[in-house]
Amino acid sequence: MNTLLLAGIALSSVLANQPSEPLPWFMKFGESAMQLRARVPVSRQVVLVPDIATLVQEVARWSPQAQWPVLIEDDVLAAQFVRRYRPQRVLRRVAATALSEDPRSREQEMEAAAAAAWGGGSDAASASTAAGLPAAPGLIVSDASDAAAAAAVAAAAPPGAVFRLGVSASASAAMAPAATAPGARTLTEDVVA
Repeated sequence: MNTLLLAGIALSSVLANQPSEPLPWFMKFGESAMQLRARVPVSRQVVLVPDIATLVQEVARWSPQAQWPVLIEDDVLAAQFVRRYRPQRVLRRVAATALSEDPRSREQEMEAAAAAAWGGGSDAASASTAAGLPAAPGLIVSDASDAAAAAAVAAAAPPGAVFRLGVSASASAAMAPAATAPGARTLTEDVVA
């Protein structure tokens, strides 16, 4: 038994001294995501919200010290989640101030909420890096006028992912063109073109 233990220790020390090959890109993404999950605790509470605006504002209350599930309240799916998650407490938030009707202002509010989950900053990715966490893998793109954009905020905030909101082609056609650097294209133009 002792011989087997010594052989295992010797083999591990030999392997530890050999140069390791760099991880493939897809494994680096997984490693980064696992490091983020391990460093940011998930509180055993669930917050039920009545609408998208309140969901966005609740995500902005997250921090690197604690995050928690936020659900739009309904009679079936939220109840199923709560039963299976078994939180220590369930909180209900009253409706918050509505998100701006202006698409550009709505984008800014949503991007600020994702960044606020990491202590503020210009965006979630730079805020999470400033909090001492590894760079987040992935890119989350959404349309600020879509009801699913709130899910994009919730998805971007925990990993501190690169998060970009654009406006739909119909909304951008109705708006005055934004000033951009010569040769630059906005994300919406890239998607539509």
